[in-house]
Amino acid sequence: MNNLMDGLDYNLFVNILTSLKNKSDLRWTLKTLNTGQCALNSPGTHLSNYEKKKILEQNIKLTILTVIPINSIGLDYATSKAMEVLEDLQSIKKNTTIRMMGYILIKIMKSKLQGLYINEQKLLMMKSNLNKTPVIFVPSHRSYQDFILMAFICFNYNIDIPYVAAAMDFKNMKIMGNVLKQCGAFFLHRGKNSQDVIYRSVLYTYVKHLITYESSPLQFFIEGTRSRSNKSIRPKLGILKCIVNVLLKNEVQDLIIVPISINYDRLLEDKLFSYELLGIPKPKETTLGLINSIKNMDDQYGNIYINFASPFSLQKYIKDINVNGKSNENNIVLTLAHEIVYRQQHNMILSYFNILAVALIYNLYKNKTEDIHIDIIINQIKWISTLFKKCGAQIEVQDVDITSRIIDTIQLHQHFVTLKDNIVHFQNNYSKYNNIYPINLSGNLNLKNELLKNAFPLILNQLYVNPSLHFIINIAFIILISKCQIIWKNDILDLEEKFILLRRLFEFEFVFFHGCQKEDFKHSISVYLHIHEKEKELLRYLTINPYVICYRLIYSCLINAPQKIISEEFIYNSIHTKVYELHTHPYGLIKDVIKSALDGLHKMEIIEKYKKNDIILYEINRTTIMELVQIFDNIISNGNDLLKSSI
Repeated sequence: MNNLMDGLDYNLFVNILTSLKNKSDLRWTLKTLNTGQCALNSPGTHLSNYEKKKILEQNIKLTILTVIPINSIGLDYATSKAMEVLEDLQSIKKNTTIRMMGYILIKIMKSKLQGLYINEQKLLMMKSNLNKTPVIFVPSHRSYQDFILMAFICFNYNIDIPYVAAAMDFKNMKIMGNVLKQCGAFFLHRGKNSQDVIYRSVLYTYVKHLITYESSPLQFFIEGTRSRSNKSIRPKLGILKCIVNVLLKNEVQDLIIVPISINYDRLLEDKLFSYELLGIPKPKETTLGLINSIKNMDDQYGNIYINFASPFSLQKYIKDINVNGKSNENNIVLTLAHEIVYRQQHNMILSYFNILAVALIYNLYKNKTEDIHIDIIINQIKWISTLFKKCGAQIEVQDVDITSRIIDTIQLHQHFVTLKDNIVHFQNNYSKYNNIYPINLSGNLNLKNELLKNAFPLILNQLYVNPSLHFIINIAFIILISKCQIIWKNDILDLEEKFILLRRLFEFEFVFFHGCQKEDFKHSISVYLHIHEKEKELLRYLTINPYVICYRLIYSCLINAPQKIISEEFIYNSIHTKVYELHTHPYGLIKDVIKSALDGLHKMEIIEKYKKNDIILYEINRTTIMELVQIFDNIISNGNDLLKSSI
């Protein structure tokens, strides 16, 4: 996968807001839409919307006939239920609504953003091929904005607004649910409801219909939900499986997959994410809540960077997989899903604030200070940027004065980072500044005020470090293990075996795919040989704090549990207590991190997981987990003395 990353050509990126700021919003909204696209299957090319609807309903009835076993349930009942599912599911586009939303969006973007950067040449090249083969957009998903950004860009470039798979939560929003439907959204169930045979049959038939009878691209988020951590999460396979099946069943000759990477100077929801990561339930999606959020957008949000990866043929990709002996349908879907995630990760444009967040971590753990002079920070950002470019990262797209740019980005994040008298430091009294007090917390957190005050700035900063980690994590693993002996299950591991062990333990944290671990190992070794000691030191800090230390703390809590079988809630409470007692990185409080660590152990069959009376329980293998604690102690002690664990 490493050779699939696109090289960055800065000249190809365009700030589309520059030209839009000189245009009338109303004229832009009311412009003639002439996309030049047509449906790609000849039967649907000249059909009216009414005719397409009738064909869709007929196809669903035929599908129900094939999936409902004889005498299991009545055909009339099954057909009626299928039509109800379709009514819930399908999108009903209306140009009037699309234009209305476009007018609102352009007003917001012009007032709240400095730039919306896209690689325009790649987009225009892709547009020229839209009427040849059905196109599937697969953006990364870090914000609710991802949903509307693609529609905004397509509208601006006269591309049909995509049909977008969205969660059923949005359909249930009064008024707004219908607005989203009319802008191309179709709504998916999750959990048990999504496993119903009638629902799955209707979903497949509808996805096939969108691909074969509609001219618009189809868009879905491979992660299934927003990533609260601002890094990739494990792909969900439902919609992708439908898409692959459309091709495997020869409903179309080919499909074009377009992974898309979206990064933000400042996430609209960053404060909300930090609360959710600590276990504070997110507010229910409501139209009133959305309106209030828009009203309260007093701040500026800087730039957004959208990078279209090179489109690839699904037919050719499957053919290549078959050559490698992975012709099983489940293997195809799983491998393809990780391929898409990989391309999203490695085509992400990093903001200079991502690099600043890395520099803040470096100073916090190397120099034990939160106060850094701006000149020192600028110098660090320059060599850190060089390091990340060596590791394959792409950093911002415009040629700017770095000092001015860093000062501007700090202004965007004053809720947790400040610049005063040329000193950069984390916001003091975060809870008071952001009107967050323990009384607002719910659930089982019981976090103490002191811990809460210190946790939020570090967690918010980590959100902006995280997009950079996919470029360096494999190389960082090589650095961590290169000089320490690891004994695992009575065997002394060689370098590659140590590398694979760490990837297995952190598989759910960084979305590693075992199918490319040998290739990743070779690539990481080649980069490792060309980086300096200071750069290696930085990568140690980024990996050990918070991830290695947090995982080590989680393992420690497991082996110190009073019983062999313990509840998930007990694990969370034990870890929260330890973080407070030991003053370790507050990232250990995050439920997603704890869950990823437990999922890794479960997949490796080190712990067993089951449910009893709706309570999730884990059965612990203390002996094996103790080995992991010793391995992590060895890794930590082979780093800088500042990183030695006091756990």
